[in-house]
Amino acid sequence: MVQVLLDGLRADPRFEVHHVDARVSDDMEDIGSFRSQKFIRLFKCILQAWWIRLRHGRMAFYYVPAPAKRSAIMRDWVVIALCRPIFPKMVFHWHAYGLGDWSAAGNGLPQRLTRLLLRNAALSIVTTKHNRRDAELLSPRSVVVIPNGLADPCPDFDVNVFPARSSRSAQRCLFLAHCTEEKGLFDALEAFAYAKHKAWRDSKERLEMTVAGSFVCANERLRFLQRIGAPDLAHEDGASAVNAVGFLDSVGKDKAFRDHDCLVFPSHWESFGLTVVEAASYGMPSVISEHPNLVSLLPGELCFAGPCGSSSALGESILRALHFREFSGLRAYFVRHYLASSFAERIGNALASV
Repeated sequence: MVQVLLDGLRADPRFEVHHVDARVSDDMEDIGSFRSQKFIRLFKCILQAWWIRLRHGRMAFYYVPAPAKRSAIMRDWVVIALCRPIFPKMVFHWHAYGLGDWSAAGNGLPQRLTRLLLRNAALSIVTTKHNRRDAELLSPRSVVVIPNGLADPCPDFDVNVFPARSSRSAQRCLFLAHCTEEKGLFDALEAFAYAKHKAWRDSKERLEMTVAGSFVCANERLRFLQRIGAPDLAHEDGASAVNAVGFLDSVGKDKAFRDHDCLVFPSHWESFGLTVVEAASYGMPSVISEHPNLVSLLPGELCFAGPCGSSSALGESILRALHFREFSGLRAYFVRHYLASSFAERIGNALASV
């Protein structure tokens, strides 16, 4: 999303954009760890920001604050404490939720320090109405709700994807996310097991599930392997109904969205849910949890939801999603609400007001 933002602002003549690439972790497994090399990288980023400010003059400072995680909060303390004095106008773009609630929940030194450093921003940008309260707890001068957007990943929908979806029997489910319990991996497996059994019992339909994504925790990977080896996730001929394909690059992800018939994404917590929006661009329905940030993405008639932990409710949602045929309507909703061009226009107008 930061890249989409940069591309949009650089194409807008109202803005002069200077970007500091502030990634300090090597990969997903490195996020949250404490290493001296990270602090060295962070201070280099801060020095780069200082140099840009001194060389190019007065400007606003755009920053993506931390989720409510200790190491990320400490990173914010360092960055904001050293940059806010020379960047008087702060713009916070809340990609995650929870820091406001955490900072307001107590009066310990960490919470008080967070409130002191992050309060009174010139502008806070949130991705959904549900996330607005979290930002408001830190008393920004202005808050705007701007849903995330993306460059159209499926411009050939009418020519290639719609005809294929309309003509085939829908039997393939896709889980595409980090392979963690929090992202709903095990809820997805239990729901799929329910749907698989019922589809075979009622109409001899042979459902398949692809699990795409990386494992963060070795214990969860072991638990996953043990679960997919159970008899209820095997077909009558003994073949596994679940295929794990690991992390997918952009080409692999595009193929997965084209070849599968519904996304199963019962995440326990999402600040937005971009995968659901991506699926919609391909006319592919999603089965989601009832988290407010997921159910608010699409109208009720264009997605299917169930509570986390309910294999029967989510399983029934999978069966309904596999019989969904309003592919063009789902695709049209994506085009109207989630294109990168619309995102860039909205965020550009918000930043121009600072």
